[in-house]
Amino acid sequence: MQTQREAQQANELSNLTRQRQLLASVNYRRAIIEELERLPRNLMAYKTREHLKRIQKTVLVEVLELEKELCLQREVQLATEINNLTRQLLDIIDERHSFIGELKKRLLTNVMAYKTR
Repeated sequence: MQTQREAQQANELSNLTRQRQLLASVNYRRAIIEELERLPRNLMAYKTREHLKRIQKTVLVEVLELEKELCLQREVQLATEINNLTRQLLDIIDERHSFIGELKKRLLTNVMAYKTR
């Protein structure tokens, strides 16, 4: 037979166990409530991340298009420079041909003058 003291200790142990279970249940529910309260912020953060990813993709596409445009502009600039250099070379060649033609005329004139002496 249990003594009154043992019965009291068993009752206290039972109460303590019940209190711990209630406390665990309250803590569990509090954690769920906190998680539910954070849900809108988490959802907003997720939406913000997704929005930033879309912006990043858009910016990347724009950067690639700008790089293509810059490359095309550079090609046009190089083609223009090559065209200008080609014109300059042709002008120089024409000048040389004129100079050589002039030298030939003078040479022939000088040769004729020399022969007639």
